[in-house]
Amino acid sequence: MHEPDSTLLVPRSAEAHHGAPRRYLIERDDYCVNCGTCATACLYGCHERSAADARRMADAKPDCCRNCFACVLRCPRNALTMHVNPAYEDLGHAEVYTPDAILAIQDQAADGKVPVSGAGYGGPFDGSGYDNLWTDMSEIVRPTRDGIHGREHISATVHLGRRIADLCELRFDPLGQLESHIPPGREIPIPILFGPPPVPVHPQVLTSLAMAASRLGTFFTLRPQDLARCAREVKDAPSGAGVRTVEDFFNHLIIRMHPGEVSQHEEILTWASMLELDPGKNQFEAIETARTVNPQLVTIVRVAARAGADEEILRLARQGAEVIHLSADLFGRGDDGIPLLECLTTSHARLVSAGLRDQVTLLASGGLAAAEHVPKTIMLGADAVFLDGPLLAAMECTLCRRCERGEVCPNYVGLVDDTWADANGEDASAVPFYRWGATRTINLMLAWRDQLLEVLGAMGLRDVRRLRGETGRAIFADEKRQEFITRLGSGGSPTLDNPHGATHAVDIFANRDQVLPDAAQRSAPRRFPVLPGDWLVTVDRDRCVDCGICVDSCRYGVHRRADGKTSLATPVNGKCIGAVCQERNDWCCVTVCPWDAIRLEPSPLERVLGDQRWTTELLKETYRQARTGAPCEEVQRDWRGRSGGGFDSLIFVPASNTAKIRPEDVDISVNLNRRKGHDTALTIAVPWYGGGMSYGSISLPVMVGRAIAARASGTLISTGEGGYPEELVPYRDQVITQIATGLFGVSEATICRSPVVEFKYAQGAKPGLGGHLLGEKNTADVAKMRQAVPGTALFSPFPFHSVYSVEDHKKHLDWIRSIHPGVLISVKVSTPADVDMVAVGSYYAGANIVNLDGAYGGTGAAPDIAKKNIAMPLEYAIVQVHDFLVSEGIRDDIVLIAGGGIRSADDILKAIALGADGCVLGTAELVAIDCVRCCNCERGRGCPLGIATTDPELASQLTTEWVSQRIGNMHGAWAAQIRRRLAGWGLERIRDLVGRRDLLRTAGTGTEVRP
Repeated sequence: MHEPDSTLLVPRSAEAHHGAPRRYLIERDDYCVNCGTCATACLYGCHERSAADARRMADAKPDCCRNCFACVLRCPRNALTMHVNPAYEDLGHAEVYTPDAILAIQDQAADGKVPVSGAGYGGPFDGSGYDNLWTDMSEIVRPTRDGIHGREHISATVHLGRRIADLCELRFDPLGQLESHIPPGREIPIPILFGPPPVPVHPQVLTSLAMAASRLGTFFTLRPQDLARCAREVKDAPSGAGVRTVEDFFNHLIIRMHPGEVSQHEEILTWASMLELDPGKNQFEAIETARTVNPQLVTIVRVAARAGADEEILRLARQGAEVIHLSADLFGRGDDGIPLLECLTTSHARLVSAGLRDQVTLLASGGLAAAEHVPKTIMLGADAVFLDGPLLAAMECTLCRRCERGEVCPNYVGLVDDTWADANGEDASAVPFYRWGATRTINLMLAWRDQLLEVLGAMGLRDVRRLRGETGRAIFADEKRQEFITRLGSGGSPTLDNPHGATHAVDIFANRDQVLPDAAQRSAPRRFPVLPGDWLVTVDRDRCVDCGICVDSCRYGVHRRADGKTSLATPVNGKCIGAVCQERNDWCCVTVCPWDAIRLEPSPLERVLGDQRWTTELLKETYRQARTGAPCEEVQRDWRGRSGGGFDSLIFVPASNTAKIRPEDVDISVNLNRRKGHDTALTIAVPWYGGGMSYGSISLPVMVGRAIAARASGTLISTGEGGYPEELVPYRDQVITQIATGLFGVSEATICRSPVVEFKYAQGAKPGLGGHLLGEKNTADVAKMRQAVPGTALFSPFPFHSVYSVEDHKKHLDWIRSIHPGVLISVKVSTPADVDMVAVGSYYAGANIVNLDGAYGGTGAAPDIAKKNIAMPLEYAIVQVHDFLVSEGIRDDIVLIAGGGIRSADDILKAIALGADGCVLGTAELVAIDCVRCCNCERGRGCPLGIATTDPELASQLTTEWVSQRIGNMHGAWAAQIRRRLAGWGLERIRDLVGRRDLLRTAGTGTEVRP
């Protein structure tokens, strides 16, 4: 029999019939003057004029908004408000099948593409279950692995069935014929099987899954009665509907029965490929009965996840079970509440200790709701997984479970008959549901397969079977957290002054008058008419008579009357101080309005702007600092996010009241060369420099504006991997040339004009995966810079294909120094579990700077599966590398820089106290120029606000002067804040803070804190 090869399948478009509700809705109020600015601003078609009256704007389209805020910010009348969509919040189940998970599944089912987004990771630091696990990666030294972009094959094939324990068990007769029994087995090209739907469904849903399993070469589980329903559905299918007979699917079905039913269905067993038996007595007697009917039948014994399941699995394996299925409920809970993953880990370990693990196939099911759950389940001991909920979600089921209560499915997934056809306005005979459902299921599995290959590639594995039980390649969050708390409590290991660093060469900043950032502040006006605020001031236009009492009474300028207008203008929400005014001031607008027309309520901004790392508060404070250049007024306040760990769980020890140091006397400069015998001196005036943002990921005004700000601040920026535009040449002393694996735009000229060359071996936002510029952003100018073809997607391989050892790594650095002898070399790496060894290797290869790039950082495009799931958090890497370099006696000879998610001056101080010398900024500089972190950097034309785009029209929204001033203002505010904090601790130099973990403490007590 010719088995299907899923590697030959390609996704086919299968658009949703109902469309999953998006997270946000735009609401238009009575202040709208129908000017159409919103339609011009929106790149996603959410706004259009009314079909009935072209003079009026129609209501914004639901399920369209991408959270870019372009329409809200540009509306001249402040007439648009963004809200969280209640329908979105009703999706799925908050425990496992969250709204985000449901939406991701349905998007992948529509096009089969790997989910990609920009702006880094904004979710929780860690958690329980799958969120307690990060997969490791290989760094610098490893064979190349890349099964996604065609450079190398990675196998996702797994074997189902029992294996012989020893070749010595095979016996042959005198004629060479095999006498001993070889256990039957099956192979599937992806480690995923389809379980039965967890809720009642129409037979066409079953037919969809059977078709998809057949095309993919995997198996779908059916009970005998469901098989009969599916057979009738195919038999009754209209002529020409494109449905093959059920017999075509028989080889890809698993028939599930109770042990007592086997003797009743011997006819089915004669053709069945696989049989699954529910828990119960006489399982092995039932297997023997089935084997007498069909000797080539592969049998699966189902075991419920619960305490003691490992003992039962061990017993079954010893009795000769071929395949064991450890099952939990839809949300990953066992019969007694035990988590599936805990039960799986224990069961795998018992089989290993008994020497039976390689003889039996162990499957797991329950609670798998995202692509990353597949490799993580395999890593904890499974050979393959069963899916249930995601398959229904692919067919637009929202897992609301109303069907179990006898209610009508809102998307008609359980009623795929005339009701479904009528609801979609289509003829069910012309567009069969089962073909649409099969296509969406196949798309989802192709997307999940590719994401599995992404993880395997990042780990340097060629075969998914190598991943099974590889907990040594896993990073467990709870273990790392406890290790981090222990290191934090030890107080750390401060570095010493290095007397051997370069002292006699000319500093590139020494021959000109530096303008330090806190002396270069001037107001940089906002570019949008709307000023977001914490409060929403609503005026009832039916009650308001435009008397103007509110204008006369408000002392904050919230209410106003435009010159020459009789009606009042829209309230300026950003100036309102909210409930405090209403409580304390008898002149509050709500109180003085004689018509009771003004209402005050909290702004929905808190729920629609930002995320758990970049909260609304952090974003707005950064906007304020960039606009004014003024540091935070509350000196001792901790600016943190809500991720629940890392920097967000650390707070500072209060400053000493006896400190006598003036902030302006504190030295916050960082020497970037501390190697013995290397004469080049390079000192930056502030403890940060700008990270790599390539020509292609951001607009040219942003790139040049960053360089101008770096000159004013006495620091540097990196080109990223897109090449060195000529517009940066006037600022060459501030520009780091980056050399990445794709070598885009790299030449001897760009190397020789830079004070620092940075080798990018890995990127924290997508560790182990290399770079990716989507074709839509590869314009003619970008392609010319990168020496590529316009409109094509550009990939940077991982890793460098010329580096397979530390000696090869050293040759890279020697190559650069042979071209530019005085240059400093930075090595940018991600954060694998052995990142400390990577740092030491880079030191002995000759690097001046090791740049640790964490997973929170922004990027133009990264697969969502890479964000947070691969490699460990930056905070853990800093302390691990610092302590190891100290123990090796080389900490004072190398500069350690940390980046990938630095949001504030407080984050810089925390990183340095943990052990870094300084930091790299990326996203923070973009937030300073109005980035709202909508994560649309890679979509279509790019950023609607003109930041992360190569579209000339969008980029024209920004000028280099405005960009440089905003970023410079933020730099100045941060510098002032850092000096104040250091002065409060009595520290005269920023280098005295390195490794001072005694100045940090966790936000709570005990091990429940998640740093």
